[in-house]
Amino acid sequence: PQTGESLPVIFYYPNTTEAQQPTQPQPVVMPQPQPVAVAPVQQAPAPAPAPAPRVHPRQTMHYGILGSIGTSEYIGSSNDDLDDGLTWNAGAFITIPISDYIFSFELGSEFIYRKESKAYWDNDVDKARKDRILAYSLGFPIQMNINASRAGIVNFFVGTEIEVPLYNNLQVSFNGKKNADVNLQDEHCAPMSWDFIFGMGINATKHFGIYTRMNIGISDIYDDLYITDHDESYDNENSIYNSNKRKKEYWNFKPFDWSIGLRLFI
Repeated sequence: PQTGESLPVIFYYPNTTEAQQPTQPQPVVMPQPQPVAVAPVQQAPAPAPAPAPRVHPRQTMHYGILGSIGTSEYIGSSNDDLDDGLTWNAGAFITIPISDYIFSFELGSEFIYRKESKAYWDNDVDKARKDRILAYSLGFPIQMNINASRAGIVNFFVGTEIEVPLYNNLQVSFNGKKNADVNLQDEHCAPMSWDFIFGMGINATKHFGIYTRMNIGISDIYDDLYITDHDESYDNENSIYNSNKRKKEYWNFKPFDWSIGLRLFI
């Protein structure tokens, strides 16, 4: 180097210009679609389950009490002037099944009340006459029950009933005044009589039912009971009943009862 010549001074300046950053892509915001109301889709209803078959309970042995009231009369050839009488009964029963649902056998015992009367004009004495019989007896029905369905709501029954007399009284009155009062029990009552019975019942609930029944007499309640169609005195008690000399049978003493009643199952 030469002496005396100044060397050039080189200054370095930092580049203060920032490097241009590349432009970052901006996210494009798209408009959001507005929700559109859509009707709910109707779903088909689920099929209902098939009902389970009803299982009816089988018959079992049961017992209970009963009572009824109805009309009564004696049937036969001599009841043209016979008024309808009154009957009622009360008793107990037991039912024994002989099949699962349909048939059962029933035994019972009951107290039977009957009041029969016959009112007419007696031409022999020219007076209004009324004959009345009041009777109590014990009945023993024996019957077969038949259910109309497995449910046992409606049933029919048929059978027979044995009757044993307890008390029987005959009264004869003229123009409303009692003329004779005769005990028929000891001398004229048959030891027992038989009825044919049939009817139907409806079991309204498990413990309660109603029924209707007919009793038709098979045999006479009284033996050799007659009454005269002409007697001048009527004061002699023996002239009113039970004389082989009399001309006319008083009544044919086969009962016919129709009653309706209630049954309570215990």
